[in-house]
Amino acid sequence: MGMGIDPGSSAAEYEQILDTSGTFTKLYCSVMNPPSGGSMVFTFEYTTSPGGTLTAGPTCSIAVGATTGATHGGLSVTLAAGDLVVVKMTGSMGEGVETFSAGP
Repeated sequence: MGMGIDPGSSAAEYEQILDTSGTFTKLYCSVMNPPSGGSMVFTFEYTTSPGGTLTAGPTCSIAVGATTGATHGGLSVTLAAGDLVVVKMTGSMGEGVETFSAGP
């Protein structure tokens, strides 16, 4: 699963519906322009109903000067088909494209 993110919008506007169930054990994140004032953190959040309370899941961080990050090991988020996911970004965001993906 991968998604692009608009940092200026509300989470409910960007919830993505999962079309299959699965367990996510890896996260990847990237930015076009590296953060300069501090790291950037992507948080994987999920819920079972549109507009419902989001559960914060694992994170993927990009360090100052870097353009990619990854999180492996110790992750295990199991979701069902129809669950909704969104990615929240915090930290030093620059102009450009931000992407995030999760996989088994």
